[in-house]
Amino acid sequence: MHLLSHLSCKTIILKLYGIQPKLESKQNVLNYCNEMGLKKNNLYSFTDSTVLYNFYKSGIKIPEAYFFSKNKRYIDYRSEPNQCNGGVLIFMDSLFSKKTEISNDSVLFNKLIENIVPLSQNSIMFPNEADCDFYAIFYWAKFLGHNNKLKLLEWERKISELQAKGINICHIKITTDFMDYYGFTEKEIETMIK
Repeated sequence: MHLLSHLSCKTIILKLYGIQPKLESKQNVLNYCNEMGLKKNNLYSFTDSTVLYNFYKSGIKIPEAYFFSKNKRYIDYRSEPNQCNGGVLIFMDSLFSKKTEISNDSVLFNKLIENIVPLSQNSIMFPNEADCDFYAIFYWAKFLGHNNKLKLLEWERKISELQAKGINICHIKITTDFMDYYGFTEKEIETMIK
């Protein structure tokens, strides 16, 4: 399986940021989030290597964002299916300013959060759910390096901005890193990303 083929804007990312996935511990990921200024109370990882494998096999690109209505109905931020994630910030700004088409799919929301575990003891999945106007699920990886500043950090900042305006977007971040508790060896990771 060629995992890096599932990165959005792959060529730019690979050339500019020198991506090289490696085994990560919970503490490494938490430290990285602390250094980046990312919130740590909403961090999750997949339950095991099979879930990670199936994630990459599904073709979901990283970093990626999924948005849902208050009723957990999927809202696609893209105007075209293969569009890069560059439109996420613009989409978040427009959530309340225009009527967004909402699918009838509420199954996707539960499917995306069913095989995840908290990275931090302080992680609480959607703590004030009754107050959520929208939900967001962000997929990311430490190995994306600088791209996390360009995307994930900006997405969280935008959510803070919107919350200050009274729009509550409850969100979690799911790392797609190769966690050491999955049982991978460095050699297996090298083989999978070729």
